Amino acid sequence: SGGNARIVGTGVLEVDGALGENVFFAAGSTGELVLGEGTGFSGRVYGFSHTKANSIDLKNVLFDASDTLNYSGSKAGGTLTLKSSANVVLATIRFSGDFGAGSSFSIASDGAKGTVITDPTTVTKLTSAIASFGMSGVTSGGAITPRFHAPPLLAAPGG
Repeated sequence: SGGNARIVGTGVLEVDGALGENVFFAAGSTGELVLGEGTGFSGRVYGFSHTKANSIDLKNVLFDASDTLNYSGSKAGGTLTLKSSANVVLATIRFSGDFGAGSSFSIASDGAKGTVITDPTTVTKLTSAIASFGMSGVTSGGAITPRFHAPPLLAAPGG
């Protein structure tokens, strides 16, 4: 308790009990933190991606689309709280870094009864930017493929 753990590349750190260590996602990592107890994590998360590349899987929190996420903090860091529709705290995650205004943490099923948390803020902002320039984009797994709408080419006279 009180140490550090590092997730590199596509690594997965899975902890079934309480965890007091800080967790560092290495730059460029697409790894995952899997917690057996959402309320048992007292460390802080560093390097969490704004592009949905990293995730936190709460194995003991049955996914429910009516659960809510609330983030409060500053540019230095803050706390994300997941609550049930009955206002029961299901998980509290402390982050280091700027997850303030515009963050759009989201939850989804992990495919095995748990709840997975991601932050697709950059993807959301980029999709909005593409739309504002008169383009459309297709998103798939966080990747955006822009489609530009260019005027049709005119044929040269006599050609």
